[in-house]
Amino acid sequence: MRADLPEPERPRGLLSRFRRKEKTRRGRGTARPDKETIRSIERFLATREGVEAYVEPQTPTAPLSVVLVAADGEWVRKRIPDAAWLQKVSKAARMPVYEVALVGYPKRMREYRRPGMEDERPS
Repeated sequence: MRADLPEPERPRGLLSRFRRKEKTRRGRGTARPDKETIRSIERFLATREGVEAYVEPQTPTAPLSVVLVAADGEWVRKRIPDAAWLQKVSKAARMPVYEVALVGYPKRMREYRRPGMEDERPS
């Protein structure tokens, strides 16, 4: 049996106090998003028909996120902690999940216009 080894100390530089501390939940399975994100996703699923999830990959400048797209094309983008958490949600909600890098965004999403939205298009 291997004993837990202490983590090596990080050098403390000028900007070290501004870095985010890594939040981990050891032994608790996957991480969860904040409560407001959960409520927002639940509200969207409960009030829209035919919602599908499109996972956007994590990049050096953007976190892992999901775009929920309703049958009429209305959409919302939310950050998520990991794909495993989204799989659990999608299974409970019976919602299909797609990877944007493989299938792209649906046409109805690109054509959807919010009230007051002139020529703005999703990225």
